[in-house]
This record gives sequence, C-alpha cells and structure tokens, in this order.
Amino acid sequence: MQLATSRLLFQIHHDESAIQKLQTQLSTGRRIENLSEDPAAAIRALSAQRQLEFKAQIDDNLSSADVILSASESTLSQAHSIINEMRGLAVQAAENTLSTAEIDAISSQVQAAIAKLAELGNAKFRDQYIFAGNDVLSSPLSRSVIQYSSTGIPTNYKRFPTMPQCYPVTSPQTTLLGQLARKS
Repeated sequence: MQLATSRLLFQIHHDESAIQKLQTQLSTGRRIENLSEDPAAAIRALSAQRQLEFKAQIDDNLSSADVILSASESTLSQAHSIINEMRGLAVQAAENTLSTAEIDAISSQVQAAIAKLAELGNAKFRDQYIFAGNDVLSSPLSRSVIQYSSTGIPTNYKRFPTMPQCYPVTSPQTTLLGQLARKS
C-alpha cells in the first residue's frame, strides 16, 4: 500500500509538472525553454535562423546593388548623350567650309564635353567613385589623362593604375580603351 501511494504521488507530481510545462509553452509560444531540452530541434532552429538572416542580408545587398546600378546607368546614359553630341560636332567640323571662329567654337564645345565626361567618369555614389573598380576611394580619372595637344605632340604621359605601360595623353582612345577592356 505504501508503494502504491508513493507511486500515485509520483504520478500526480509528474502530471502537474507536465501541465505546467504545457502552460509555459502556451504562454510563451515556444516549445522548449532551454536548448538542452531538445538539442536536435535547437540545432535545426538555429540553422533556420541563420538562413533567414543570410537571406535578409542578400536582400539588402541586392537592393543596394540595384541602387548603385541605377546610378551607374544614369551616369552612362548622360555620357552616351554627350558622346552623341560630340559625334555631331565632329561631323560638323569635318566640313571644309567652316571659318576659324566656328572651328574654335566647336573646339570649345568639345573641351566642355570632355570636361563633363571626366566629371561623369568621376561620379560618386555614397562617397565612393562608381567607375573606380576596386579602388572606390580614389578618383578614376584625372584631367591630365584626357587633355590633348592641339599640335598632336604628346604633352605628357600618364600611367593608368590598371595598366603596366605608359601611354601618351594623345594616344588614340581605341588604344587606351582597348587596353582597359582587355584588363577587365
């Protein structure tokens, strides 16, 4: 009889403990309170939480990349329109009937367009240069890179950070841009 009473008290205590655990689960909304209660479930839960954090970071990175891409696209669109204007000026300058004043005016327009292209090439987004490659804190273009001599004689040479050899500033753009394209 003593054993039966003891067993009955043990069962009542165990049931009360189970009811209290269920009430705690209902009130907190958690199946386990301590990780030691179910280590396998805890590992799965932590893994799922890490995956959710990783996906949230990917979403942040994608939205940031989208904004940077939009800024780059806008800048390149502006550069494209300037180059089209310069192409029109080149066609106009190719006419043999232009006076010296008209040629000087076209030259001034081309110089202004080159300055604007240099400005666009050094465009920044969030204090970082958009077109600087890996070195986003350094200006990718300097004015001396795109200056030219009206006589066709090289006025200075500039070594591009991404190219081992030096090029005269008066080098054809295809030479410079071809080298830059091959390095990318």
